[in-house]
Amino acid sequence: MTNPTSFARRRLVDEVIDHFRAEISSGRLTTGSRLPPEAKLTAQLGVSRTTLREAMVVLSHNGLVDVRQGDGTFVRSDNSTDRDDLAHRPVVELLEAQRPIILGLVRLAASRRTEQDATRLGQLATALEAAQDNDLVTDADTLESGLAAAAHSDLLAQLHRQISTALRAKTSARAASADSSATVYLARCARAIVDRDAESADRNARLWLAAQASSLAPEQIKLDYAAPDVRRGPRASHARRPDVSTGDR
Repeated sequence: MTNPTSFARRRLVDEVIDHFRAEISSGRLTTGSRLPPEAKLTAQLGVSRTTLREAMVVLSHNGLVDVRQGDGTFVRSDNSTDRDDLAHRPVVELLEAQRPIILGLVRLAASRRTEQDATRLGQLATALEAAQDNDLVTDADTLESGLAAAAHSDLLAQLHRQISTALRAKTSARAASADSSATVYLARCARAIVDRDAESADRNARLWLAAQASSLAPEQIKLDYAAPDVRRGPRASHARRPDVSTGDR
């Protein structure tokens, strides 16, 4: 059964994200400025700490804020030069660059995720699955951001943010009709990370990327994205096979 609370909070997260995007784009929040403490922000916005933290994960993933552990959250500097360069890259090239970065993040997340990361990923995966089961529009960005954050690699997360932002800008229309199976694999990947199962997380991440590429760039060969055991079936044994023709047993 659908949990209405999860959907209500998801919409509230979107509102918080839109609020900060508007504040940053208008210049009311300037580059390098420090956001008020979490307690003050939740009181100002009238939201819970969980909602605010989920919004900050997405904003950080999109390169709008920089969350510095123990120091606070700051409005990020303008990376317009990098964004302009990526904006001119074809979708196929962006997908190719995205793939190794995401697979690296997923592997790291499976080994580095904290209990807080695990709780958040589990909640986001449940919300995504429930939305799909009820034929609602699914937004995988928040879960994708959570996966990147759970890897605790600032550089990889930054590269992923830049490429993901460029992809969304170029494929917004096609993304609406993306293969729904992509969200299934993404949720499974998140649950594998929660279980610290790097192999399962890697396999489902590859399937997720394959489904995404199939929808956004049909010219891409889907099998190029699949894991070795997905492409060729179970790996053959390394033991020497009997040679039937010579009677070798």
